[in-house]
Amino acid sequence: MTNKSNGNGNSNGHDPDHNGEKEKIVKFPTLAERDRIRKKQQAEENAYRKSYRKQNEEPFFNFGNIPPFTKIIIGVFIAIHAITALTLDASSRLKIISDFGFVPSKFLGGQGWDALSLITPITYNFLHGDWTHLGFNVLMGLALGTFVERMFSTPTTIKFFFLCGIGGAVVFYLLNIGADTPVIGASGAISGLFAASILMMYEQGRMGRLTGKLANKGPWPLIFIWAGIMAFIGIAFGGVAWEAHLGGFLTGAGLYRLMRTGKLRL
Repeated sequence: MTNKSNGNGNSNGHDPDHNGEKEKIVKFPTLAERDRIRKKQQAEENAYRKSYRKQNEEPFFNFGNIPPFTKIIIGVFIAIHAITALTLDASSRLKIISDFGFVPSKFLGGQGWDALSLITPITYNFLHGDWTHLGFNVLMGLALGTFVERMFSTPTTIKFFFLCGIGGAVVFYLLNIGADTPVIGASGAISGLFAASILMMYEQGRMGRLTGKLANKGPWPLIFIWAGIMAFIGIAFGGVAWEAHLGGFLTGAGLYRLMRTGKLRL
């Protein structure tokens, strides 16, 4: 080995390249270390697969994961209908529908108006005509209520829901002034949740596939298409309070826009 001079003719006896060569040495893990690494990676992979399977094997509606208001309001719908349908006779059920359903003529003093009529724009949401009517609103309410309540707070969702129901009653009233037929069902309020869901999905960039070439025009094409379908069904087949559906839907869309622009806080 030759030693380099330190500049004054003296040698320090150390080779500076020796430490550099040590730094270039690659240390391979031992068999024991490799086995530990392999087991750790395998454990992490197994944990990920287990978590993935659990998420994808969960039922569409996991009762424990449904937000509180959605869970309670759906339970109340079912309880009220079960009590009225299974324990009351036909005349008693009709009396409840007449008293707590929304009847436009009552607000003109035509059909026995009383103070109770003032709460019918809210109470009509809790009554349903039959099990099919109830079942449809329960399924839609669970899906849309869960989605909206997770995006909003529970107090906001409560106010949003009932305001949409009132909006549905108002539009029905304006288009059926003097009508004696009671309107029942939560479809107006649920339609408002549907409108909010559409607008949320658009903001999240999930509307392209639904509206195709119309996607660049925002969510409004789908909104108007849905409103047209509701009006057509109600006019063509009857028995459907399409005005309440439409009113709740437009109320939901309007409330959502006002909330998002900061003009309204619920």
